[in-house]
Amino acid sequence: MSALVIPCHIRTKWDLACLRRLLARVDSQTLPFDRVYLIDDASPIRHDAPFGFLEHVRLASNGGPARARNVGVERALDSGSEYLLFTDHDCVLDSAWNEKMTGFLRDGAFGTVGGMTYAWGATLLDRYHDLNGTLNGKWLLPDRKELWYMPSLNFGMRAEVAREFTFDERFPTSAGEDVDLSAAGASTASASVLARSFGTTSVTARR
Repeated sequence: MSALVIPCHIRTKWDLACLRRLLARVDSQTLPFDRVYLIDDASPIRHDAPFGFLEHVRLASNGGPARARNVGVERALDSGSEYLLFTDHDCVLDSAWNEKMTGFLRDGAFGTVGGMTYAWGATLLDRYHDLNGTLNGKWLLPDRKELWYMPSLNFGMRAEVAREFTFDERFPTSAGEDVDLSAAGASTASASVLARSFGTTSVTARR
């Protein structure tokens, strides 16, 4: 039984368009999620999520993405979910993302799993992130059998790991809370693919 947790703080029309694109990808997975939790972190733009498959949770005050994820984790664990997956509102899931991520957690020896994250756009910033960005996690060398961290936009963990390790809510923004959780001691391997929008359109590069 898999649950997807999506924290969001919608500030612009672009954010809202990204969220709707993500939810359309969630709805078209080869293996449907059993639970989907959209945790709205007190967005300044009020929005609806017209999808019957998700639970839309609106927080009264903005506490940052770590707190929003922990709210989703608590609900997922209460529902009996075995595998908890995480992504962000500006990501684009591969159609088999849930199938690959949960399959790896079910059949593998790892407590957590990450995936390759590529830029969705074609700007110079997108190209930079593809080549040298931090969103793909970092391999443990020299064998490249495990990741020493993974970004929470492309991440999953077993329920027993989620009960022991939480996102540190002292991180008020999306910077470092996922690396902090990774460093807590859960081994991670790479299993799937998604893309992320960086929201830049002015400087382009060939793909």
